[in-house]
Amino acid sequence: MTTKIRPEILIVEDDLLVRETLREVLEVHEYKVLVAEDGEAAKAILGITRPSLVLSDIRMPKCNGFELLEYLRGLAGLRDIPFVFMSAKAEQSDVRTGMALGADDYLIKPFSAEVLVRVLSTRLQRANRMQQTLLHQEKFIARYLPHELRTPLNGIIGYADLMLEMAATGAGLNLEETKEFGEAFSISGKRLLSLVDDLMLLIELEHMPAGQPKDAVRKIAGPVWRSELAGEISTVIGQYGRQQDVTQS
Repeated sequence: MTTKIRPEILIVEDDLLVRETLREVLEVHEYKVLVAEDGEAAKAILGITRPSLVLSDIRMPKCNGFELLEYLRGLAGLRDIPFVFMSAKAEQSDVRTGMALGADDYLIKPFSAEVLVRVLSTRLQRANRMQQTLLHQEKFIARYLPHELRTPLNGIIGYADLMLEMAATGAGLNLEETKEFGEAFSISGKRLLSLVDDLMLLIELEHMPAGQPKDAVRKIAGPVWRSELAGEISTVIGQYGRQQDVTQS
């Protein structure tokens, strides 16, 4: 019999009544729940476990929600955890600040149990899709990257070895040979550079916030493993809903 995996939610709320009410609602909906009374207590919990999502108030003593989010986004192993703010203040400035810091969603108190569960479920599903995409990309890179690196490197090493052999015999390169060797090094070097650029573009697309302007996206310049890379890029831009922001040519 397969055991259902229960997502673990970290609730960060300084109001005891609100905190316990949220705990009860989420436990009824089969979530595992951790609680912290402020950002400092939440940091201690994050130091020993990795929750599936953080649901945090904004106005708290010691360490507020904004500070907690900044702290979380600065940790390599935890920065991709979905983070949902909740606040009694429906001020646009709070919403803008939270989203600018990398919050995934925002709940205005009071909210119903149905709204809460729907928001958390949506964010957890999205995080799971992103995780599956990353796993797929890791398999893709493990499959294609060694070959794409080896080909230009073999060219560089081969011509370098040939130069060393010629130097060992006292022979130098004539003008035609210098041109041939230079062209070979240039082709291999550009292929490596194109590969690095394509990989960096893929990383940029993965981490690009939804409000990023179109001109912030670089254009793919090289043909290196284009068909495979195009498929990976299509997956990522589809995940983020950024089809209008990327041009492939």
